[in-house]
Order: sequence, then structure tokens, then C-alpha cells
Amino acid sequence: MFLSLYGEVQKEVIQETLATDFGVEVEFRETSPICIERRSAWARRWSTRPIRSSRRSACASSRLPLAQAWTFPAGGRVRLDAALVHKAVEESVHETLRQGLSGWRVTDCLVAMTEGIRYRHWATSTPAEHRHLTPLVLMSALKRAGTGVHEPMHHFHLEFPEDALGPLSSLLARLGAVPESSGMQGAASVLEGAIPAARIRALQQALPPLTRGEGLLETAFSHYRPAPAPFPTRPRSDLNPLDRKQYLLNLKS
Repeated sequence: MFLSLYGEVQKEVIQETLATDFGVEVEFRETSPICIERRSAWARRWSTRPIRSSRRSACASSRLPLAQAWTFPAGGRVRLDAALVHKAVEESVHETLRQGLSGWRVTDCLVAMTEGIRYRHWATSTPAEHRHLTPLVLMSALKRAGTGVHEPMHHFHLEFPEDALGPLSSLLARLGAVPESSGMQGAASVLEGAIPAARIRALQQALPPLTRGEGLLETAFSHYRPAPAPFPTRPRSDLNPLDRKQYLLNLKS
């Protein structure tokens, strides 16, 4: 199970609540920041993949080109233009984009379904067959385009005694922080810049001894940036449409 938390204290509260109120002992793994994935290149080719029903001879076919949508920074959107389109396809697209090639949510992309085909001799395929087909089509397009993992960056505002500038500068460099401005605020020195979200806790823990308890740190989410290699990944919790054979076996189970 994955939980989205704000800070380590929430983890401790949830762990204690589950143990005390519900008798459930849980063990948390190391906390990691929530990354996102963004498309690396254009997926220009059509992606058409048939899927055969296990209960009858039926096929559903869809074509889903993947394109960049800079006008939709808040997340993925779906445009459905074909006449034979099921609501199931749209829902399946949104569900599939929750886990990209590295297991993170895929954002800033536009998925357009421009053609849908339904056939079974004299009958038609079902919405469920299109729903099951969509992850295979979409992940195939994502693999051709490629995705990059982006990590969250926070803006930091740091106040500290002037004589702590040297040790703090060395610490920020080791943590991958990028100072952007400096100055004085009364008798205190001030540094502002960007720091990876994964390194904030280390900065918080090191600040008191380096500043004799006089340091003040404020942080707030700023933006995402390409994560350095090796890219962080998250285990998949879906039926894994990246592996067509395993995906179809999982559908039958």
C-alpha cells in the first residue's frame, strides 16, 4: 500500500493509530518523494493492438496517438473524437496514466483517440474489451516516446548566524541544493534557493548543530526537475500492461 503523507510525523501518527485503534501492526519502508513522469519524445506512429476475449471470438481495436499538451500543465487530458467511443476508454486512459514506465503518474500529455473499431462478424465488442485494450495501446505509445522521471523541488528560505555560512554552504552543496540569492536581514544571514524534496529532512536535522539552534528554515514546493540517474522507480500495483503476455494472464485470473 502506498500513502501520500506530509512529513515523517504523519507516518508515526498513522502507525500508532492502526496499532492502537485497530490492532494492525504495520511496518513502513523508507519515505521517498512522489515523482512524476513526463513524455520524452513524440509518439508519432499509430498504436493498434487487438485483444481477444476469453469468452468468445471478439476483438476490439483502437488507435491512440500520444502528443505533448503544454496547455494542460495540471495533468493529462483526454480528447475523444471517434464516433464509436466508450466512456470506458476515457476512464481506462486516466487509470493507466497513474503509472508510467517507471511507476509514477504521467502528466502534461494529451491522449487523442482518433479511431475506434468494433467487430465480431455480425456483432460488436463490449466496452469492457475496449477498457482492457486501452492500457496495452497507451503503454505501447509511451514506450516508443519514452518518459523521464522528474523529482519535486522545494524553494527554501534559510536564516542563520553569519559565522555559519561556510558550513551551511558546504552542506547545501552535498544535498544538491542550488542557492539563488543571499543577503542580510538584521544581524542574520539569509540564503534562498531550491533543494530536492528528498533532501529537506537531512537539512532540517543538520541545521540546529550548525547554527547553535539559531537557524530558521522555511520550505515550499516550487517545481519539478529531471531526476538524476539512477532514476527512482515505484513498484507497479496494476496488471502491468508493459508485459502483454502477463497482462492478459492477469485479466483471466
